[in-house]
Amino acid sequence: MTLLFITEITEKINNELNRVSTFFEGNELIMNIGKGKTESIVFGTAKRLAKIDQPIEFTFRGQIINFVEQYKYLGTTLSNYLNFSLNFENSYKRASSRLRLLEKVKPYLNIPARKKAYEMMIIPILTYSSIVDLKFSNTQLNKLSSIERRASSIIGNEENQSIKNIIYKEACIGVRKCLEDKTCSNFQQYFKLNCHNKATRNQNAFVKLPKVKLEIARKSYYYFGAKIYNELPLYIRLAENFSSFRRLINEHFQ
Repeated sequence: MTLLFITEITEKINNELNRVSTFFEGNELIMNIGKGKTESIVFGTAKRLAKIDQPIEFTFRGQIINFVEQYKYLGTTLSNYLNFSLNFENSYKRASSRLRLLEKVKPYLNIPARKKAYEMMIIPILTYSSIVDLKFSNTQLNKLSSIERRASSIIGNEENQSIKNIIYKEACIGVRKCLEDKTCSNFQQYFKLNCHNKATRNQNAFVKLPKVKLEIARKSYYYFGAKIYNELPLYIRLAENFSSFRRLINEHFQ
């Protein structure tokens, strides 16, 4: 990032903030720009961010907005590299903490109650916003497995459903919703089927994989979500309607 580029970004954003300030003042609104409330962050690759050699200062009514390298938004931790590894670690720590709590109350709960507590209080932590980074590292997969083993030991029954499978199932359901226009307008053209006139095995059942260059793009839902969907058995992808698809995929990922 050149000096000119950073200067241009800073100037444009500060101009927009001045316009926001005018609007707020005219409508008797206020903005809390305290630390942890309104903060600024620049996203990019490690290589590009390393080239920033000057402070970036955005101001609102003369006050400098705190500049951060990570920000928690709606329960998801966004780092300036957008690799979501920090979000995974935070989710893992929270899930581990709740598992320890479940272990403490284990003597007072029967097996169905322990299982229900695990499904409602721990699994959602690890599956919330998980499709933004579907390609897990070996270390992350080992941590998910450790959660599953500890949960099975605490609950005291057979092995529980794989957390990875739950995430992959929801990712595939999301792809199908996009293909059938059962989602918001922003995602209705997010995935496209590879349609052609040749009589092939995957005719009209294969999602086009976008051309990507960066590894972070290969981990994205746009790319890796489509890849997971394409790896489903053909009979699931050819399900005639969404209800049939959901039933078949639930059976597949049991």
